[in-house]
Formats: sequence, structure tokens, C-alpha cells
Amino acid sequence: MTESERGEYHQVKMKAGLDTSLRQDVLYLNKGTDDQMEITGYRPNRMKRWGMYVGYLLTAGILPLVMYWCPHWYIKCTHTQTKLADATKVLLKDQYEQWFVAEIILVTKDGT
Repeated sequence: MTESERGEYHQVKMKAGLDTSLRQDVLYLNKGTDDQMEITGYRPNRMKRWGMYVGYLLTAGILPLVMYWCPHWYIKCTHTQTKLADATKVLLKDQYEQWFVAEIILVTKDGT
């Protein structure tokens, strides 16, 4: 992005009332529009998952309830952030700070 494009983009965001700080470690869907979303890729991590199982036992079932209410916490606690090309799940955040978790399904030309 050139300096002039960055300045125009900043002005558009300021007019729309959006957050002007763009993070370098995430990608953006619909960049510069009202429905802009951050997208981050994650892949499973066995060690983190086993740590969560231990936490489930130690908290007598309260931790799974919290993770059910906040699925973005569950993804961050059991998965490792990675490039979108290597991801099995993605974490989306909209301008209202709502979080969405989606699983990536690879569909080939053959339909398999």
C-alpha cells in the first residue's frame, strides 16, 4: 500500500468512525468498509489441548462451561495461530467486537 493510499484509507476510516489501528498479524476482510472484519487462522495444538483437559478436571467442569460461552477463548487456548493457508479454523472479529469461529472446509474441483 502506497503512502497516498494509506492516507486515503485512514480518512475513510475516520469518517466511518472505525478503529484506525490496523494489526500486522491479522488479515482484514472488506478492508475500509463498514463491515470490515479481522480474520486469523489457527491450527490444533496437542499440548495446549491436553492442558485444557487438565484444566477441565481441576475446575470440576466450570472451565468447559466458560469455553462454551466464549468460543474464541477456546480456540486461543487449544490452537496455535498460523497462516490462513495452513489453518483448520479461523477466528473472525467484526467492528462491534463480536467473535465468530468457523471451520475451514477444502472443496476441490472434483467435489471431494
